[in-house]
Amino acid sequence: MGLSFVALDFETANSSRASACSLGMTKVVDGKIVDSKYELFRPPDGYDLFEPRNIAIHGIHPEDVANKKRFIELWPAFNTFIGGLPVVAHNASFDISVLRATLTASNHLWPQLEYACTYVASKNLFDIARHRLPDVARAANVEWDEDQHHDALFDSRICAEIVLALSNKQNSSTLMELLTSLNLEIGELFEDGWY
Repeated sequence: MGLSFVALDFETANSSRASACSLGMTKVVDGKIVDSKYELFRPPDGYDLFEPRNIAIHGIHPEDVANKKRFIELWPAFNTFIGGLPVVAHNASFDISVLRATLTASNHLWPQLEYACTYVASKNLFDIARHRLPDVARAANVEWDEDQHHDALFDSRICAEIVLALSNKQNSSTLMELLTSLNLEIGELFEDGWY
């Protein structure tokens, strides 16, 4: 299989990594965006207080998720959507830690998955002052819309398009080839740890 992965982006209700309240995912198979998924949900019990700072960032209010399912009720469908593909995020250390913390707060084991980070990859390719998602999107010639930033589905799609642009720039036909060309390794998450 060629360049195939799922780009994902979490938004959180508060400063706790266990407070995921929305998830956007964009699936790429053989170098083409083929599917996407977006859900709003209630964070795990005890982590569901919405702080004004977070609301100001993503615009999600407590009433927006009041009648939604909890994250853990949707996790099987999310995991099925990922389908064993590697996961990519912009600042994966944040998004993967949100996944870990939210699953832990939901008394659920971590899945086994591989992951990569466009933030780290961009540092090896672009000589720019900052490597935030909009900065890297512009450097990679990916169309950017500031008004949609922090919509988890939009951010996941931009992340996917960045990977496609970087792979094209590096002439890489798989995610592993891209990472190898940048002297990076794939991260791994498993039941009792990560690498």
